[in-house]
Amino acid sequence: MAEVMLSMIILSFAALALVRLNNVITLAAEDNIHQNTAIVMAQGYLEQIKALSFQTLQSIADDVSSTGAPLNTVQINLTNHAGTTITTLFNSGTPYSETFMLDQDNAGNGIYPMTFQFQPVLTDLGKVAGAPLASGVEITVYFKATYSFGVTRTFTSSLRTVRANVRH
Repeated sequence: MAEVMLSMIILSFAALALVRLNNVITLAAEDNIHQNTAIVMAQGYLEQIKALSFQTLQSIADDVSSTGAPLNTVQINLTNHAGTTITTLFNSGTPYSETFMLDQDNAGNGIYPMTFQFQPVLTDLGKVAGAPLASGVEITVYFKATYSFGVTRTFTSSLRTVRANVRH
């Protein structure tokens, strides 16, 4: 009888450990989905910004006051995940925000909404002594996600690229 009780206790601990392991694996999988989705979205916007002419980027970089503060008068149009044109400002301090669904149910309705924010910042690298005409573009990505088990995490990352005016 004591052997059976001891075996049951050992099996109970093993079962609890497996349940906890399952929760950790699920959380890691959800975390990867959120992070990868946010980075892919940001890469899409970065590619659209990279496709802008150098003159457009330079006009954004030159859009500053005498103190160097951005005036934010130059707007750019980008296309979001739904194919809708959005207008955003560089260096505005206000991130663009959009919500999209990470999955669909059997009827095709979106489920698991994720709110994604990004802020494009342009740095005029041509103002650095001896530097060629170049602009650095950085997109800061931010999202907050609540996972299956009620855990909330915040994710912030940045993507960067440099665009130069190459002359032959």
